[in-house]
Amino acid sequence: MGTSTNRRGLSPSTPLLPDWINEFEENQPTDSDENESNEPTPVEDDGSPDDIPIPHNRFDASQRGFKEAIRTGNSQGLNRVVKNYYYHSLGGSKKAAQRMQLSSQAVARLGSTLSRFQKEGLQDVLNTYNLTQYVGRPAVEILSALMDIVCETSALLDNAITKYAYARAVVRIIEENPELDLTRLTDTQIAEMMAIFLEESLVYRLICDVGRSLTVATSDPLRALEVEKQLSQIVSGLIRSTIMPELQKAVQSIATIERKLTGIYRIAIQTILNS
Repeated sequence: MGTSTNRRGLSPSTPLLPDWINEFEENQPTDSDENESNEPTPVEDDGSPDDIPIPHNRFDASQRGFKEAIRTGNSQGLNRVVKNYYYHSLGGSKKAAQRMQLSSQAVARLGSTLSRFQKEGLQDVLNTYNLTQYVGRPAVEILSALMDIVCETSALLDNAITKYAYARAVVRIIEENPELDLTRLTDTQIAEMMAIFLEESLVYRLICDVGRSLTVATSDPLRALEVEKQLSQIVSGLIRSTIMPELQKAVQSIATIERKLTGIYRIAIQTILNS
């Protein structure tokens, strides 16, 4: 992202929710789990209506705020950009969670795959993915090889964003746990890895939409990477303690994890807005 070529950013006419976004269904009970007690816990709402008025150029304020924060090196400015982006540019927690649908599904697939490692054994699961050559390889190589399984492949920009977020998540996962053993995963480790991926997906959605200051051809790549790291720290600091309990509950019910992730994304974004 930090070394991409110049682009003008998104047009004001870009639809908030593209045609391919499925109808949003947040935690609607099914016959199989309507009595479950591990549904995502709602966070306190910020009092805003579901239909937040969207400015004509909903990216403008966030783009200008981002540029100014980069110019001045103001980390508090970046904090404000994150909150403003998810409120004004993406229309609040409900619509923003809808917009993150592809990333939500990918985080759920990561959780499901890691849970399979835990229950079925790493070698057997890699065999089912035709990745036998990665048996015995370091965790960073195995996780990297899972990108197309976790993120799938399409021509959508959202898929590219999700893949970049996954690549950055793998780097962070290994940095935070250099001795990670994928043959001996705990539920807490799985939830932490999902949390990192979720955080990175929120960061790179924002950068893609309003981070032109990082993607112009004359941008300093080292400074861009520094800002990306700052944004990751900001988002993680705001939401990690809130989403970890929810992800740990979701890991206990892999069969419904994808549906639960949509609710967890909304909790994460609402936590940002309430900060």
